[in-house]
Formats: sequence, C-alpha cells, structure tokens
Amino acid sequence: MREIKFRAWDNKENKYFKPTYAAYKGELRDLSIGLGGDIIRRTLDMPAEHQSMFPNQYILEQYTGLKDKNGKEIYEGDIINSYQNDYNPTEVYWDNELAQWSTTNYHSTLSLTDSIDSNIIILGNIHENPGLIK
Repeated sequence: MREIKFRAWDNKENKYFKPTYAAYKGELRDLSIGLGGDIIRRTLDMPAEHQSMFPNQYILEQYTGLKDKNGKEIYEGDIINSYQNDYNPTEVYWDNELAQWSTTNYHSTLSLTDSIDSNIIILGNIHENPGLIK
C-alpha cells in the first residue's frame, strides 16, 4: 500500500512550506487539505482560512510512492533523470488520462510497484531548478 503524502510550494515565499509551531511567538501556522482537496491555512491568531483567501499561493504536490536510487522520495514537480535514457532531465506529474505518474520530456511510466529504481535520481524540482528542463 502506498503512503499518501503531500508537500506544498509557496509561490509567495518561493520555497516549500514548512509548518511553524512556535506558539509562544504567535507563529503557530499549518496547512491542511479539506475533503474537497482544497487547502486550509490555520494560524494561532486568525481563524482557519480557505484557499480562496490566498489564491494561487500554494501548489500541492503528491508523493508518487517511489524513491530514487538514494532513497529520496519522488514527488510531483521533481525533476528526475533516468540513466538508462542518457541525460534527459524530466518533470514528474500525474497523468489523469492514463491514471499514472508520467514525465514531461519523454513519455515513460513510473511504476508504483517499484519502491526504489536504481536508475532514477532526483536532480531538483521545477520551482527551484526550472533550468534543468531543456
């Protein structure tokens, strides 16, 4: 069974969201995903906010269930390279039509049955390293 996990890119801060739990400093801040897939932000000094209050600030990326050859978890938005296909960095995304994890530069399937692929390595992600994709 695949573990369901997400990470969130913060377009405003230009970094991955890291929850803050320093309540004594008034910095209790967290994100959660509602039943409809919408993002809810909570802070210590404000009531829960729906994503309509901060449109397009966060991009959710789901864990694929795969790890690269170094044991690092592969998420949507990661840029990977498979050395069996020479040097061809490509972005990981969910393909709704095929109901599978796919990549952008060449069409290949990332098998969710493999826990570690010794040929795949994460080079970065599309937000911090867009220049890796040619």
